[in-house]
Amino acid sequence: MPVLIRVVGVEEFGRINLAFSVILLFNVLVGFGYNLSAPKSIALNQGNIQALSEKVSEILWSKLFLAFTSLLIIGILGFVFGFFEDFLLVLWWSTVLLFSEATTSVWFFQGKERMQWVSVINVFTKLAYLLLLVWCINNPSDSYLSNFLLGSTALLGNVGLLLFVNFSMNIKLIWPKFPPIFRSLKENVLLFLSSLASHIAINGGLIILSFLLLQPYWGHTV
Repeated sequence: MPVLIRVVGVEEFGRINLAFSVILLFNVLVGFGYNLSAPKSIALNQGNIQALSEKVSEILWSKLFLAFTSLLIIGILGFVFGFFEDFLLVLWWSTVLLFSEATTSVWFFQGKERMQWVSVINVFTKLAYLLLLVWCINNPSDSYLSNFLLGSTALLGNVGLLLFVNFSMNIKLIWPKFPPIFRSLKENVLLFLSSLASHIAINGGLIILSFLLLQPYWGHTV
């Protein structure tokens, strides 16, 4: 935060934070309650490599499907209906965070009780993000890169963990089958709604307030 505010200023930092808040709301959709249900599924199938491969593949493909759906919704709202106009550039570049959320495997390592690998990767990705932040963002016009760099470093770390799961733990990624994906989504609806309600209660005020404050500036285009 101090680095960003010093370089881009308070106004651009507000746009970065607002775009991040919108993405976090959509990430609740991408997560769809799997962060709560998946560790139990992994723990129950620890001794069965085939079952683990099917479960990991099912969850990963489901979350990627939801990430692409969220990307489409943001694109339609922003480019077709004119929402997010004041920070659309920052928001669009922030959508990589949807895919970093989709590919996170924290739930797998929680189920396996091997969180040390997640911690190590998290330290390296955050350090990489800080270095890229200092290197790439030199003036307010570079503010769109902030969330993009955060999501990109996290995505690379997540892909690295998935490769580790694949090659070191022999958990294979199985080509998606739509019936299990839709069944999995159906089973997580209540967990998703619970997560969504909690997120809106805690963070929704910032988004609602921002739209109210920015509406006078959007009046000539909406």
